[in-house]
Amino acid sequence: MAMFEEGTIVRSIDDPYEREITHPLVTFLVTKGEIEDTFVILQDLVKEHCGSFRSMLIKQGTQPFACANVEPAVFRNFKLWLYEQTFNSVRKDLLTLTKLYLFGERFQVPALQNAAMDAIFDLATREHFVMDAAAFSLLWTKKKVQADTPLRKLLVELVIYHGPREAIGDLPTTVPAAMNQQLLVAYGRRFPVMLRGETAPTKGKYRVPLLSTR
Repeated sequence: MAMFEEGTIVRSIDDPYEREITHPLVTFLVTKGEIEDTFVILQDLVKEHCGSFRSMLIKQGTQPFACANVEPAVFRNFKLWLYEQTFNSVRKDLLTLTKLYLFGERFQVPALQNAAMDAIFDLATREHFVMDAAAFSLLWTKKKVQADTPLRKLLVELVIYHGPREAIGDLPTTVPAAMNQQLLVAYGRRFPVMLRGETAPTKGKYRVPLLSTR
């Protein structure tokens, strides 16, 4: 049995960080305003999980790939998730997870979107739901967010079921008006059947279809 000094990180043969030494990599130049950083990611993981980046590899074939208007911190969290397939190394709050979800939407990483929604669901159902105005603003005011994006639907349900009761109908000062309108409509639909034991939101209800492996 091999002996290791205390504190030594022992990685498996299939560990993605170890595979960076011998496997093809993709380089990304990530910029947000004057902030920029460079990241390398295993090419096979890019092809497997990232639709937009997969297309860039096929069409462009040159590196580094430019990712403009992306916070390097968000890309770093994306790489952590991509390599570990968990958020164990990522701060799990609504704003951080919303940014990762929107990154996944923009660059066609549906598995990341689903993982972020599952983590947000867990946040809402395990503890007091934090009404994060910054996260709501990203989802309801950012121009390039899809109007019917699943996370909007999930958050409306989570706020209705797990948010503070006094929040409903009294949100214009803390959330975008469009979100407040959706909340009021959703609450109006729910109210007539509240006493009939309507079921609470379920994890995975709004999952995004995964990429084809072809």
